Parts: sequence; structure tokens; C-alpha cells
Amino acid sequence: MLDYAIDLPPGPRDGLPLIVLLHGRGSDERDLMGARSGLPPDAIVVTPRAPHAGTQWGYGGGWAWYRFLGGTAPEPQSFATSQLALTEFLEQLPAMLPVAARPPRIWGLQPAQRSTKQ
Repeated sequence: MLDYAIDLPPGPRDGLPLIVLLHGRGSDERDLMGARSGLPPDAIVVTPRAPHAGTQWGYGGGWAWYRFLGGTAPEPQSFATSQLALTEFLEQLPAMLPVAARPPRIWGLQPAQRSTKQ
């Protein structure tokens, strides 16, 4: 199970929007909570930590979803491991929440560099 951070709005209740933010290379689950103020105030925000320690690939003290090989190429094994871990996390997420949220919107963010919305 991936470690994660969660931010609940005041007075959480069933039916709130759920936003899952994915951090970039060399970061962690706490990094994106700084973006919380720009998100809907009634949303539940969850930020899972990538499963791979970034130090092994020179990404500093943070975490990574996969080993980047350059261009557009992730290293296949680390990428597959992260896909499986993220899928399992998302499947288990509803049971980890204190309320029944809407289906999640998933955003991958790389602060100060680029963002990709899926």
C-alpha cells in the first residue's frame, strides 16, 4: 500500500469531490498539499507517495513513479510496478475515506515545471 497524505474539508460529508494529486520525480506526498488553496474548497484531496526511492536514480531525497530513461521513455519494470501500486491504491481508496466521495479526478503535477491532467 502506498503511503499518502489526505486533506479533508471542514465537515466532510458523502458526495464530495475527490481529487488525487500525483507528485513528480524527487518529490513526495506532502509537496502538493501547497496547491490545496487553488482547488475546490469542498474537495477531499489525496496525494499518494510514489513507490520508488528517488536516491537510487539520482532524484534527491524524494520519490519517483518510475526511472526516467530520457526522451519519453520510462524504464518498463519500475513503470509497471508503479502502475500496479497506483491501481491497487485507487481501488482501496474509497474504503480509506471517512465519507463516500465521488469518483476521483486524478492529476499528475510537477510544480514549477509542467502539469498533466488525465
